[in-house]
Amino acid sequence: MQNLQDVYNRIQDKKREYKTIARGFQDELKNNARYAEILEEMKKLKEEKKSFEQQAKAAAVLDASKMETLKLDMENDRQTLTDIALNMYVDQQPVEIIDKTQARWSPEFSVKFKKSGEAEAGEQLQNAIAAVEAEQASVEAADQEEVVVATTEEVEVQVQEKKREKVKA
Repeated sequence: MQNLQDVYNRIQDKKREYKTIARGFQDELKNNARYAEILEEMKKLKEEKKSFEQQAKAAAVLDASKMETLKLDMENDRQTLTDIALNMYVDQQPVEIIDKTQARWSPEFSVKFKKSGEAEAGEQLQNAIAAVEAEQASVEAADQEEVVVATTEEVEVQVQEKKREKVKA
């Protein structure tokens, strides 16, 4: 098995090389007059688009409010879906979602690292363990044979978010 630190260092070296090459591309684009013109046009069009969107939202305040509420509800439901899937996985239960077209969806787990102090990391781990234990207790108290079903739209939103996260990384 490979060493965690070695793999991390290799990733960091590749990131530095990638950034150097990307800077070269950006320098090349900065020297292109037509590219600068297009960027300026895009900026103006984005501002105009945003103005139209704000006017439309102002005209339909109730719908805009409802959209915001739905957006927050979907975020909360996605987090709940993730928590349930992780708990099912930890309990070694099959984790699967079936959409309206009877397509089967399996979870994709990933691990992220972020800078933190030793004390902070320990506290975060304890909080995570406590949250998982609390969730497990509530699941055990509820019906054990609960079926998790999500709409195709919810799953597609999750897939799109994962793709955006991968692009950002």
